[in-house]
Amino acid sequence: LMKRQLTKGVLLALVVALMLPIPTYGQSFLVSTENKDVNFSYLRGIMNLIQTYYVEEVNAEDLVEGAYKGMFDVLDRHSVYLPPLEYEEFNNSLDGDFSGIGVNITKEGEYIGVISAIEGTPAYDAGMKSGDIIVSVDGEDIKGWSMEKVISKIRGERGTLVIIGVRRSGQANDLRMPIMREDIDIRHVKYEMLDNGLGYMEIESFAEGVGTEVGNGIDFFEKRGAKGMILDLRGNPGGSLVEALEVSDYFLEANQPIVFIDYRVEEDMEHKATAGKTDLSLVVLVDEGSASASEIVAGAIQDNNAGEIVGVTSYGKGTVQNLIPLTNGAGVKLTIAEYFSPLRHKINTIGVTPDYMVENKKAEMTYDNFAPMIEGGTFKIGDKGLDIYGAQQRLAFLGYKVSVDGLFGEGTQEALKAFQGNEKLEQNGALDLKTKQRIKERVRDYIITGEEDFQLEKAEALLLK
Repeated sequence: LMKRQLTKGVLLALVVALMLPIPTYGQSFLVSTENKDVNFSYLRGIMNLIQTYYVEEVNAEDLVEGAYKGMFDVLDRHSVYLPPLEYEEFNNSLDGDFSGIGVNITKEGEYIGVISAIEGTPAYDAGMKSGDIIVSVDGEDIKGWSMEKVISKIRGERGTLVIIGVRRSGQANDLRMPIMREDIDIRHVKYEMLDNGLGYMEIESFAEGVGTEVGNGIDFFEKRGAKGMILDLRGNPGGSLVEALEVSDYFLEANQPIVFIDYRVEEDMEHKATAGKTDLSLVVLVDEGSASASEIVAGAIQDNNAGEIVGVTSYGKGTVQNLIPLTNGAGVKLTIAEYFSPLRHKINTIGVTPDYMVENKKAEMTYDNFAPMIEGGTFKIGDKGLDIYGAQQRLAFLGYKVSVDGLFGEGTQEALKAFQGNEKLEQNGALDLKTKQRIKERVRDYIITGEEDFQLEKAEALLLK
């Protein structure tokens, strides 16, 4: 959960930390050659032992950096020491745009866990999903790496390829995912009127300005006489506390509690709603990728009986972090508080349990069965290549009659025309960028939700009963 406002740049690396303004600590806070404390003497003795007897020469600065990192190994997975280069990368991810793959991650033991892949990004299209464990980047084992170092390795120039090694439950071998980096540009709030008269709103993350966008969406629904509203927080990794509070305000009466934050040092704090509650009936969708700020909103709505929660138990990220800069250019990200739902239900490591537990149907086919489609340009009759092969695989999976051989013949052209007609695209029979993207979307929709989205259906049934 981050108090500091998120930009689209932070979406590659889910930190879900509350960044509070604090003073800069001097370098002497961590390193003091004059300190006579026995623990520092003991540390210097170990360093001398290593430098004297270790089989290879070791730089003293590297040993000191290692000691800093080691202190955080006994803390929770969200607390970490950031050497200068990693700290700079981390700040860049907070403040600027970047090219990457679009995945929300967290520390998971010695490796990096995937909370969710952001819809419409390369990671999402490649089939990365919640619960995956990233074990390598470009063939390099990332065991023991900090999350920020992994971010730096994954990020890169738009249009370049990165190979992500993924360990997935139920798979005997690690998966190898070639993913083309792209500019990550996310529309954080999407809303529309469904054919049944309900308003549907999806929040991708709690980035800066989301509260205002949600308000605009509610106005949109109310002016069109919506019978109720579905708030989809599935796959939402969290973000700004400020935005989470503002979003919660729309669904709660004034003075109803939103979240309770338990600090070790600072005074505990309870945030309450102010005003502006909508009269729309509400159902909230959550899943294992809903984390941090998403859990604050879902927990506040559930505890105050302001709506009903549908889906599966959320991720369970209920801690608050400070980002502390050090004068040597490094930094520390330290967990300093835990937050609870209004009724003081624990969220960290537990998550929010829905009122209605509903699993979505999964397709037997997975992304691993498909060749990547990563080339640019337009393909026509006579062309051949991996993109054509990948498109043929997907079209066949979707039920179109086509040979899967990597050669663009008349059969492929006819299949593309049929697909384009069904999708209301220009029926040019070519494999252009728009057609390729729509093919990916249709396959992705089926693989992730199967033939039906049972969670969405349950939400609709509750609001229309």
